[in-house]
Amino acid sequence: MNPPASLSKTAASFSYQPKDIILHILACGVIIGAIILPLRTYTVALSEKLLAEEKQLNAQQQLVMNQQKMREELSIIQNELSFSSIVLSEKEIVSFVEKMESLAIATEVKQQIQLHNENRTVQGDIVRIPASIVITGSLDHLIKYISAIEQQDVYINPQNISIDHKPLEKEQSLEMVVYTYWKTE
Repeated sequence: MNPPASLSKTAASFSYQPKDIILHILACGVIIGAIILPLRTYTVALSEKLLAEEKQLNAQQQLVMNQQKMREELSIIQNELSFSSIVLSEKEIVSFVEKMESLAIATEVKQQIQLHNENRTVQGDIVRIPASIVITGSLDHLIKYISAIEQQDVYINPQNISIDHKPLEKEQSLEMVVYTYWKTE
């Protein structure tokens, strides 16, 4: 049986050539591409902007946390240490010299300390007394001595340090001019 004539005309009007199908597919692809590509580009740009803002926000949060931590640490240090808390009483000069002598013995150096009391200055309740310290020993022992001084609970402010280095000799000489600080009595 043959299809009715009206159906044949309709089918004939919908017949496409392969070239037409390809053109329609390409047209649909262009239309879809024209819609999706700008959206994808916008989405990528937006994602990059959000990531940059997130990094900046994280950096700012870290900065705030660091500032807060530093404030807390500074507060602790200020509460624990004040200049007058690390300065010994003038009555303790003898114990200071004894402590320095003990350090010299412990680090195997010879030491001479001379406090220049005649050049003392007083400011408020703090007395500054210049001192000369001469140490002799091996270079390693001199370094140990300086490290040991740094660990002490007394405040010594070096003004000048000089080493008389004699390469051919075992014993070296180190001279320090320092300020020592004391509380007035």
